[in-house]
Amino acid sequence: MVFMVADMKPTVLSEPVFMVADMKPTVLSEPTYFISAKPYKDFIDRDHPVVQNIHSRFDLAKLEATKKPLVIGTVYDTAKFSLPNNFPDGLCVIDLPIKTSMGPVYRIPKELDQFSETISRIVSFEHCANPYNVQYYAYLTIIQSVVHTGKFQRTDGSIFVDGLHPKMYKRPIARSYTIYDRIPDVFYCQKFDLSGVNWLHECKEENHKVNTTYYGLYGDTGILPTMLDKQAVKETAVDFERYSIIANDIYSVCRETTADYPFFRTFFKLTFDSVKHTETTHGES
Repeated sequence: MVFMVADMKPTVLSEPVFMVADMKPTVLSEPTYFISAKPYKDFIDRDHPVVQNIHSRFDLAKLEATKKPLVIGTVYDTAKFSLPNNFPDGLCVIDLPIKTSMGPVYRIPKELDQFSETISRIVSFEHCANPYNVQYYAYLTIIQSVVHTGKFQRTDGSIFVDGLHPKMYKRPIARSYTIYDRIPDVFYCQKFDLSGVNWLHECKEENHKVNTTYYGLYGDTGILPTMLDKQAVKETAVDFERYSIIANDIYSVCRETTADYPFFRTFFKLTFDSVKHTETTHGES
């Protein structure tokens, strides 16, 4: 399932990027920067659920439990991170593969050089926290655009969780590191009742004439985001300081917020997944 990015055209690179339909791509160059993990010297809270869940398989009970993302630090050079790009339609890179499974090097196009320091820091943390890092792919999402009053940047405002795909019960769960420079996302730190939820691979369209494949978690009251949305309590929602590097996983329940005034916003997400993303496995569900 793919969420539409409002009023934006995705950036296409020389390698395949899984794009939202009906969006015109912008061409970037071949990767010219190469990043490898450096020794991570800061403290790692290995008792935090996000770290403890590393290389584990999906457990629905953990999605029901109270949880809060882990902040591993903040962006060093904030001005560089938020520097507007030169693309007239804004920058929209969605799930760009920058590392393959069994590959130690991260390949970055030169147009994304302003994020290389942040990527390097996250990579160092991930390699230190995850002893199985060599088995993971890495996917980069960066969106820079003007967010207008009362609008969302990349979703329709619905609750979502990252990393839902058909193989999540068979393979280790994905993990993401997200950063925003303004207009925060919020995370719900509460318990959810997901009794009766099942994983369905196929459903029918409304006209019941054509079978269409849809991957998702269903329950008695609808698809998973609908169930979460009905139970979400506003008072349990938390956000983080601008430029915080937020480590979260499939158990983190999130929602975008709207802008009070028009703002130019930079959103960054680096995802580590043991599954190779395809049109039916990547994105937010």
